Amino acid sequence: MAQSDHFFDLVNDKVVLNPHVINIPELKEVYTKYGIPGINYVYYMAHPESPYRNYEEDKKQEEVKKDHKGDYKPDDVEIVRAIIKVTDIYSTPKLRYYEGQKVMLDRLAAYLKNTPLDDDNQDGNFDKVIKLFEKGDKILSSFDSAEKAKEAERKGRGNTKLAYDQI
Repeated sequence: MAQSDHFFDLVNDKVVLNPHVINIPELKEVYTKYGIPGINYVYYMAHPESPYRNYEEDKKQEEVKKDHKGDYKPDDVEIVRAIIKVTDIYSTPKLRYYEGQKVMLDRLAAYLKNTPLDDDNQDGNFDKVIKLFEKGDKILSSFDSAEKAKEAERKGRGNTKLAYDQI
């Protein structure tokens, strides 16, 4: 069976653990101690294509733990080591650039959402907020470009995704 970057495969209509997962020592440790729930947690927290990828980090941790109950804690040393390992395996300069832009875009969105508009000419933030709106298209366009570059990097020949050991 060819290796893929998925943690799970569908075999005969059953979800099974991809064998390459337990060939990575940090993931084998999680699997041995916590089973599939621990592997699920690591996958959903660290894999770049996790369905939870659009959550902010704190919310993502809360939602993944709630949805994938198990005998693990997010700060268990085995879990933390496995998340670091998976993050490192998938990390590329373009992915890190995209993630940096994503964090900053979230911060800008929170600022715009939570900061009251103060049009006091001396100390107000009105001009600052207007400048953010004026630059919004450029910021979003840059983010979209980074996202496309990240996705293009993850594609291999024939429009297939690269395996974890090909990145």
